[in-house]
Amino acid sequence: MSGYNPPLYRLRSGDFRAYYRILSDYVIILAVTHKKDAEKLLKKLR
Repeated sequence: MSGYNPPLYRLRSGDFRAYYRILSDYVIILAVTHKKDAEKLLKKLR
C-alpha cells in the first residue's frame, strides 16, 4: 500500500483483511480485521 513508511502490505481473503509489514528477516502481522473495520484501522496505522 502506498503512503506508508515502512511499507504496509494487505492480504485479502473474503470479507477479511490481514495487514502486515516485512522488515529484513521478519514478517510482522499488525492486524486481521473485517473489511468494514479496515478504514478505521488504517487511520491508526498511519
